[in-house]
Amino acid sequence: MAEAEENTERFTKLVDKDPSDLHERFAEWIADKTGYEDVDVKSVQMACALRIEFQKSPENQEVLAEKRAAAEEAEAKREEKREAREVKKREEAEAKAKKAATATAKKAAAKKAAEPVEDDEDEAEEPPAKPVSRRRRGAATAKAKPVVEEAEEEAEEPAAKPVSRRRRRPAPAAKAKPAPVEDDFDEDDLG
Repeated sequence: MAEAEENTERFTKLVDKDPSDLHERFAEWIADKTGYEDVDVKSVQMACALRIEFQKSPENQEVLAEKRAAAEEAEAKREEKREAREVKKREEAEAKAKKAATATAKKAAAKKAAEPVEDDEDEAEEPPAKPVSRRRRGAATAKAKPVVEEAEEEAEEPAAKPVSRRRRRPAPAAKAKPAPVEDDFDEDDLG
């Protein structure tokens, strides 16, 4: 409470104080720049002196808190709507995929029903050969071989050594061997 009384006293002293040269020039500048001719110099003085106090005041802080709360609430609503849109998109995609799977199943059933039934039982019991899914390097892809034949070929060929993908470092250079010392070397030969 003492602070509020002190501020009130200071504010009333400000009302009695005359505007300075700065306040007069500021009022003229505002009029020149904005075209507003009814600029009151005393109002400019009060606004300059009390602006920071107003921003700190509980009245202004209350308004700012209300605005923050409203902004947070609006953000929460936007987030809920975004999540609802994502859920709806996901559900639509799932329904579309399910519908496509059903249509594919119906087409397959219709195709199977339209195929003639074969009388030969031997052909029906033997499953069709599966094509080879891997290609070998350098081999031409003319026709797919049955899995049985591929297994036989692999059994005949020796297993290949796996190829390392790492780069090799060059071998270190061989150290030079010292020159051979002659047998008839004496210290007198040094010189």
